[in-house]
Amino acid sequence: MSTTQLVSRLTEELSRLARAEFQLARMRLQRNGKRAGLGAGTMGGAGAMAAYGCRCLVAAAIVALAMAMQAWAAALVVGVALIVGAALAGVVHEASAVAGGTGRGSPPASSARWWQLWRCSCAAGGPGRPPFQPPPQRVAP
Repeated sequence: MSTTQLVSRLTEELSRLARAEFQLARMRLQRNGKRAGLGAGTMGGAGAMAAYGCRCLVAAAIVALAMAMQAWAAALVVGVALIVGAALAGVVHEASAVAGGTGRGSPPASSARWWQLWRCSCAAGGPGRPPFQPPPQRVAP
């Protein structure tokens, strides 16, 4: 075989190999995509079933209290208890965020660059502008 024939054959083989690899990659992506879609669907279904289960437990609590009092009063008691629980969870979250230094009044840690730029722009002071004062640092307990 001559050199030109070898180069021609090499080019053909490489293009065939590239097409086969592309086809294989496409088939793998399709298979993995189907698996991912199935997994997402089953997780969504599980979440929906859990939500309905929680609703059933709330209804069961209302029915159980309705044996001792009026049904509307039982629903009111359970509703108020759920709202109080949500408020307590919010208070606990806020307290943990403040204790961790990410609560209100302090910038998130990712904005350190912003503070650096702001400090540079205010460093000179200027007429009517106070010089830069960094925000107070919170000390974790």
